[in-house]
Amino acid sequence: MLRQYLPSVLNYSRDEATVYVADNASTDDSIGLLKEHFPECRLILLEKNWGFAEGYNKALAQIDAEYFLLLNSDIEVTHHWLTPMIEFMDAHPDVAACQPKLLSVFDHDRFEYAGACGGFLDRYGYPFCRGRIFETVEDDNGQYDTPSDLLWATGAALFVRARIYKEVGGLDGRFFAHCEEIDLCWRLRLRGWRVVCLPESKVLTTWLHGRCCCSSATGATSVPSIVPVVPSSDGARILRATERLFSRAGRDKPYPSKCPSRCSGSIM
Repeated sequence: MLRQYLPSVLNYSRDEATVYVADNASTDDSIGLLKEHFPECRLILLEKNWGFAEGYNKALAQIDAEYFLLLNSDIEVTHHWLTPMIEFMDAHPDVAACQPKLLSVFDHDRFEYAGACGGFLDRYGYPFCRGRIFETVEDDNGQYDTPSDLLWATGAALFVRARIYKEVGGLDGRFFAHCEEIDLCWRLRLRGWRVVCLPESKVLTTWLHGRCCCSSATGATSVPSIVPVVPSSDGARILRATERLFSRAGRDKPYPSKCPSRCSGSIM
């Protein structure tokens, strides 16, 4: 994935951002590949596989920036993808986080499962997106091409103010992987911040086609700046509610400490 998708991130981000790749104690040749083929990336080496959520927290704690952009390793970005998000966030100080439009890398006219055009929850607590409800994914016919406020923005490509991310405690590591961005955005909304989808920015992803929760890279793209760190968190209520939903679905351990497929734990 690094060899296939990282070049687009570097090519279309170098003028506006610094690209970091954090390694979640991978056991493959990810570090060697990065050093040999992508020396312009800044490496952050973590001592163990912390999972998606806490892996990001550990990596982002080492970065000073005005904005963070959390990016999955299976994301192909497009020309001009960062500018709309940076300009919108600069112009709207009441917005804490935003996301681009997510389309399928296999069909550029079809939304992608992992966030589509922004997320919500129904009255029963089930997440859905503009462009995707459960496993039904829509074609992109321009029906969601206006910016829209959301309940949650996808963790596959999450643009967030670094100061606010740290003030609310970042992603809740107890989620390990999956639903962590819903919890984070919910906490942002509870504090009065807006979360928005900006479909002018587009990225392509392969998430629906079998990405493992641990072997994918955890990405951190940041626009350099210095911000204070003031940790806090209040996501336990949401975590318990999500645990109940998973329990009803028949999962005995909704947040496993190890990936069931025993992947290598490589992260970007």
